[in-house]
Amino acid sequence: MKNSKDISLIKYYTKHRMMINFVLIMCMVIIAGIYVRITRQKFHLIHCMDVGNTGDIVSSAGNYFWFPNPVYHDIGSVDYSLIKPNDFVIFSGGGLIDQNNHWNRTINKLCQSNRYCYAWGIGFNKHRTNRGQNKLSKIDLTLFYRAGIRDAVTQTKHLPCSSCMLKQFDEPYTIKRDIGVLEHVHFPIKLNGSFDTIKNNRPIDEIIRFIGESKRIVTNTYHCLYFATLSEKPVVLYERFSNKFDRMPFPIVDYSGDLEKDFEKHQVIPHYLRECRRNNKGFYNSVMFDCMFRLP
Repeated sequence: MKNSKDISLIKYYTKHRMMINFVLIMCMVIIAGIYVRITRQKFHLIHCMDVGNTGDIVSSAGNYFWFPNPVYHDIGSVDYSLIKPNDFVIFSGGGLIDQNNHWNRTINKLCQSNRYCYAWGIGFNKHRTNRGQNKLSKIDLTLFYRAGIRDAVTQTKHLPCSSCMLKQFDEPYTIKRDIGVLEHVHFPIKLNGSFDTIKNNRPIDEIIRFIGESKRIVTNTYHCLYFATLSEKPVVLYERFSNKFDRMPFPIVDYSGDLEKDFEKHQVIPHYLRECRRNNKGFYNSVMFDCMFRLP
C-alpha cells in the first residue's frame, strides 16, 4: 500500500508533469552539450620524457587524470603544427623552468599563442654547474591561464607534482633496512659506510618499494625527496646541485656529514600525501571547468 507521501508526489507530478518533463529535457540537453564540447576539445600535455629519470616520466598529470583527445609532447621537441590556438596546453611535472633556454622559449611561445595554457606542478631547475643558464629568457608566470607551481613562490599558487597520485603509495611495505640511499644517475652520493643504494632511473615500482622498505632515506633527487616526504619517512638531502631544492614547500634537512644528527632534525609531515592529492584533484576540476565554459 502506498503511503501518503508517495501519493502526494504522484499528484504533484501529474499536476506539473509538463513543466517537470521540460526541465528534465533541458537538463539533458545542457549535459549533452557540455559533453560534446568537452569531447571535441584537444589537450596537449607537455613534460620532459627523459627515460633516464623516472621522476620526470611519472610526473605528467596525464598519467592520473582523464583528458579528452590528449596529445603528449616532449618539451624538447614540441610539434607546434599539432597545436591550434584554441587547444588546451598543459605543462605538467618536472623542473621545466630555467633548465635551459630552449625550454623557457617553448613555454613562453605557447603561453603567448594559446589562451588556455596551464602550469601544473612544474618547477624551477637551474643547475649550479651550468653556466649557459645565465642567459635565459625570462618566464612570466602571469601569462598562464592558471599556474600551479611545485615551488613555494609568492607569484603564484603552490601545486605539488601530480606524481603524488601514484597508486604505489597506498601499498603496505615491510621495513627491510635502516637507511636507504637513492641517488641521481648523474650525481653520485658519497657517504661514510655501506648502505643499500638505487638510482633514480629504476622503475617507479622499485623506487617506491625501496622507500617503503627503508626506515630512513638519503637522496639527492627532487622526486625521491618528494616521494620520501609523501611516505612520511625521515629524509636527508645530499648536496643541492640545482635551485629546485631552494624553494621546497616543506622543511628539508641538508647533509652535514653527520647522518644521525641530521635525521634528528627532520620533522615528518603527517597527511602530506592526502593534502597533495586533494590539491591536484582541485586543480583538475578547475581545468575541466574551464574546458566546459571556455570562451571562444
